[in-house]
Amino acid sequence: MYIGNTSSKGFYQMLEYLFSEVCSNRNTPFEIELIFENEGWIAIDFRHADTSWLEKWIKNDSRWGMDFRGLGIQTFIALTSEMKMEIQLADKTWIIKSTNGVFQFEELAVSKNPGTVHMRVLPDNSIFRSTVFNFDVMVQHLRRYAFLTPLSTLVCRDSRSAVHQCKVWSCPFGVANELDYQIDILDLDDWWQSPLLKKHLSTTIGRYDYQVSFAMMRNFTTSRFCTFANYQVLNIGGALKNGVINGIARAFNFCMQAAGSSNRVKKSDLKNRLLLVAVVKNENFDFVFRGSTRGELYSPEIQRVVSKFVFEELKKEIQENPEVEKLFRNKYF
Repeated sequence: MYIGNTSSKGFYQMLEYLFSEVCSNRNTPFEIELIFENEGWIAIDFRHADTSWLEKWIKNDSRWGMDFRGLGIQTFIALTSEMKMEIQLADKTWIIKSTNGVFQFEELAVSKNPGTVHMRVLPDNSIFRSTVFNFDVMVQHLRRYAFLTPLSTLVCRDSRSAVHQCKVWSCPFGVANELDYQIDILDLDDWWQSPLLKKHLSTTIGRYDYQVSFAMMRNFTTSRFCTFANYQVLNIGGALKNGVINGIARAFNFCMQAAGSSNRVKKSDLKNRLLLVAVVKNENFDFVFRGSTRGELYSPEIQRVVSKFVFEELKKEIQENPEVEKLFRNKYF
């Protein structure tokens, strides 16, 4: 969400908020394309075969004929000095133009590409100290939406320079793709640094959808935690991270005790060798956070559910593959 940052970072935040609104609860393939153009303009295209998401995004308004339901798009438009938008529904097209907050609307009784939105916006340089945006920074922002929304394809183009740049993100396996990416960027060329165990889990329990991917590394110095509530980054982690760590520790300790070993896995050891990418999703954003940056997820329910789920799934794998348990028991804990 835009929180008053008038540097270019503030506009990145607004783009993220807009993307999260569009990406939310997408169960069919769709595409987002963002293009940095000359003279400060930014073009954004949303393409989706189903028009129902647009019908939820906009609403009829007695004054203008239509309006937006989403807070993200409303605030986004408020931070632009000029905006041109074309929204194609199933049976009609809206043309919306805005200059310094003054809107013009036009309704056409035709739709060539239902389910698509084309926007061109000019960020307001009276609000933002800088409206020159970094392509590489935006690419990394988009990557998050790709792996948190597995059915999406996200394209970022830069047409401002003589050498045009383009990056495409598509993560059909969700957080599992992001875990592989995190391992790749570590550039591990030593067997001793490589993953000892990789696991991907997903489930729906109660009100929440969970995706958890983790890798147990051989090297104690390698650890990284990337956890999210919907599209909110959990810098501290909280319930989701703690639930995964508790579940892993319980699974190994249970199996080692059953095998007659007195060894026990310490959570501190897990934290020092764990790569974790996890997300919990809820349609109504029904989460409780701690801290001014909303970086810690507080939920005894989520922590308990995640711990039990990870414990059961990992215990099953260890019992079906005794070599894994033996390797951990004899060498690593």
